Amino acid sequence: MIVPIRKDFDLYKGATFKLQFRLKANCAPVDLTGYAIYMTISDRPDGEEVLSFSTSSSPTYISVDADDDYLITIELPPIITAAISEPGRAYYEIDTVNTDNERDRRLLGNLNIFEQAVG
Repeated sequence: MIVPIRKDFDLYKGATFKLQFRLKANCAPVDLTGYAIYMTISDRPDGEEVLSFSTSSSPTYISVDADDDYLITIELPPIITAAISEPGRAYYEIDTVNTDNERDRRLLGNLNIFEQAVG
């Protein structure tokens, strides 16, 4: 059983949100060949899903760079972050799905949502 990492992030409405990370096992990058990566954003844990993205969705906001030790990049453009929620808190989950269609939760936590600073 994989225990997901809990990490909270700040998201500014109308600004690019970029998250990069690697999954590791025994200090080595996990080979994600053939895996799909999913991110869902909801209003609260086990709440209503607000947005969902994956490596196979179009447009693609999630990528995996096999040439850089399977670096996962999630990049949400301003048009998406502007529509996520009112300022406050949302909840996210990031899962992997392997070639046998086994789904594992890898990261989860709060998205602290702020109005973008102007000035």
